[in-house]
Amino acid sequence: MEMTLLNQSRTLLVASLLGCGLGWSDFRTYEANIEQADWQFDGNPVFCSLSHSIPRYGLAEFKAKASRTPNMAFILDAARNPIATGKVIDIRSVAPEWRPGKLGKEIGVVPVVPGEKTLNVLDDVAWKLLIALEQGMSPSFYYRDFKDDSDRVSVALSTVNFQRVYSNFIDCVEELLPYDFWEIQHTMINFDFNGSKLTEADRKKLDVLAEFLKHDPNIEAVLVEGHTDSIAFRRYNKALGQKRANSVSDYLKSKGVEKQKIRAVSHGEMKPLESNHTAEGRALNRRVFITMQRG
Repeated sequence: MEMTLLNQSRTLLVASLLGCGLGWSDFRTYEANIEQADWQFDGNPVFCSLSHSIPRYGLAEFKAKASRTPNMAFILDAARNPIATGKVIDIRSVAPEWRPGKLGKEIGVVPVVPGEKTLNVLDDVAWKLLIALEQGMSPSFYYRDFKDDSDRVSVALSTVNFQRVYSNFIDCVEELLPYDFWEIQHTMINFDFNGSKLTEADRKKLDVLAEFLKHDPNIEAVLVEGHTDSIAFRRYNKALGQKRANSVSDYLKSKGVEKQKIRAVSHGEMKPLESNHTAEGRALNRRVFITMQRG
């Protein structure tokens, strides 16, 4: 009797959401059953991922990345046809069948971009989806497909096997590096006159780069460019610039950065930042400039 009432309630809920009097059987539904349901965790100090395959539909994934500000994203990526209608997607927290009597609730409404196959939900709403799963509820997405709105779709995230990897994902998010790629894509190290040794402050700055480089597989190359002021002969300055570039590249390698990713070159005195006619300008020109390049 309880299961019958639950199914009736769920049918009424969906009908109410989409403004129609049709039953649950009128929806094209996608949800992993107990045997199919699985959640996969992957992560490191640069990114965290918690993904769930939905049979015959596509992939659901929670993502967070290294950043100065907290961030969370949920992506529902359909392997099927793009959504044709421009109507909104309703998101609700729904009780699974083995939790009879538990009431669901509205999570939010998300606009649709017609022609897209991917739904992106950010920050607060993404966290609400995670919390619903944490509480044993099934976040569900309801929308109309095709231009004439004739096709009604329901996509649900299964709670089965979620708790098994959820703690790993939350711990990963907590330990993400507090800066992102764009903050450290370009880094400069300055040197004393005729010097090529790294200071303690330089090493700390390079430690930040090395940690990011070790864990971001999208960074394909690191260009390390040595520069000097214009004092001394050009040949001497060319060699000094190379010593500075090697000093930086050797330190990055010692911290675990793959040597094949690093290219160390010298421009000597040929690319000054400032005029070499002042002491301040010459100090700025005695530098190594590091650029990280993504594929």
